Amino acid sequence: MTKKPERLPILMVLLALSAAGYMLRARQLRVGFDAAGLPTGQGLALLVILCALAVLLAAFAALGVRKRPAFADNFTDHRIPTVLLVAAAGLLAGGCAFDLMDRQMGATSVELLLSRVAGALGVVSGLCFVAMGAIRHQGKKPAAAAWLIPVVYYILQTVFSFKTWSTDPVIVDYCFKLFALITAMLSAFHAAGFVFDAGSRRACLFFCLCGVFFSCVTLADGGTPHIMRTAGAALFMLATAFELLGEKKEPCEESEAACDSPAL
Repeated sequence: MTKKPERLPILMVLLALSAAGYMLRARQLRVGFDAAGLPTGQGLALLVILCALAVLLAAFAALGVRKRPAFADNFTDHRIPTVLLVAAAGLLAGGCAFDLMDRQMGATSVELLLSRVAGALGVVSGLCFVAMGAIRHQGKKPAAAAWLIPVVYYILQTVFSFKTWSTDPVIVDYCFKLFALITAMLSAFHAAGFVFDAGSRRACLFFCLCGVFFSCVTLADGGTPHIMRTAGAALFMLATAFELLGEKKEPCEESEAACDSPAL
């Protein structure tokens, strides 16, 4: 019988790798381009190795957990994910509010409309994060809309962002942002499956852990709206990973005080 990966060590190693990834990306942005803006390859090798280590960590953690598709078996009233979700809500909604105020000079009317729709969905998704935290904290039955709206938002955000980035011939300019958005989209998609008691715990955990890492890496790219949106996504995925790495909540036969003290 294999031993289940411990939640706290996994998350601590992930956050350490994420911090290192942020610093290596910041360094690569400083030294990895020449005066003409073309990539020189400097500072990229270590970052790629670190990315591989983060993905391996996520795969190790995901393969080490058992299948547990039901919502009630995975999501609890633990205070830590609730706080993370509230913080994620503020960051995501704030970043999307910046996007809504952006005039976007040169954009066509259709592009402007789609951008506004995505921004509005992002603000609503932030409110959905608050609803997620409240539902978990109160132990209520989940409302599907709170989990499905962020999925739609991240799909649109990924499509619109890639359409803009794909005109850049230098893939290293945007690849980490793309990885961060794809993993956020897949994390939200798989997290929504638990609402219907059909969640894939391993897949969701894998994408959440990868998403936290790539989101932290791309924070180094800067830009207030981008930083706020990406940090919000990272906190959402961290909250979800925290829950999925936890033990299944069993009926407590001990004292009420012991039941009310969730362990890390």
